[in-house]
Amino acid sequence: MIQLAGSPRQGRQPRESIQLRNCARHIVEFGAERRSRGLAVGSPSRADARKDSMKALTIRQPWAYAILHLGKDVENRSWRTHYRGPLLIHAANYHERQPREKLAENICRPPSAERLANLPEGSIVGIAQVVGCVKNSKSRWAQKAAWHWLIEDPRPIKPVQCKGSLGLWTPPFEIMKKLPEWVKKLDLK
Repeated sequence: MIQLAGSPRQGRQPRESIQLRNCARHIVEFGAERRSRGLAVGSPSRADARKDSMKALTIRQPWAYAILHLGKDVENRSWRTHYRGPLLIHAANYHERQPREKLAENICRPPSAERLANLPEGSIVGIAQVVGCVKNSKSRWAQKAAWHWLIEDPRPIKPVQCKGSLGLWTPPFEIMKKLPEWVKKLDLK
């Protein structure tokens, strides 16, 4: 038996009908929200929205700077990746506390505190190649018990403001248009 909602004067409707309408409204709102962010409706994540597109990784400063300027050849992560190819380096909106001291653990002469305080944040700041992912890198930058993403050929670019994300993510088309031409060509290979 279907349970009815409302009083006889309100034109009673089955509760199941009301629930279906609410569910349909949620699906429409969810789809509109995903489309507004440049995502395919029904895809589970940004990374899956365009599987063959260039990926980005959000990294805290000063580590993004270290990859691009100080020879950091390993990105330490708690998770492994099978991705290989060009990787946009996105500097997170926040940075490590005491960045100079943290860099001094790996290099003899870290940049000045003033230089580190003025690093760009909330922006794509460069590109590098992910060439592998191992647990036993011999790099001075490798941390024990982490996955070591092997990074080669880092190249800085003029910062492009954008919001980052957790994990590997695909930058929206609007952001890709703002990148230098030579970076966009790497996405086509």
